[in-house]
Amino acid sequence: MIRLHPVDHWRQDSDRVARALRAATATAAQLLGREDIGVLEPGRVADIVAMPGDPIADIGHTAEVDFVMRSGHLHRIPDNSSTPPHR
Repeated sequence: MIRLHPVDHWRQDSDRVARALRAATATAAQLLGREDIGVLEPGRVADIVAMPGDPIADIGHTAEVDFVMRSGHLHRIPDNSSTPPHR
């Protein structure tokens, strides 16, 4: 049996990926009635997730997070190079 990552079927549908990422950020901020979150702009509150590639081009990049910046604090996952990426 072949087990696929839950987002494997999205890999070729960049429009669907963009809508999902928008729903998790800007749309969520709107639903919460928060105008200070959901976008990267000066004067806004932002949590940043950095990954090595464009998640819209390949949603699999979301499984390869380099770091997260939350409330101005940098968080990194300890390097565990013996674990293959989740792709």
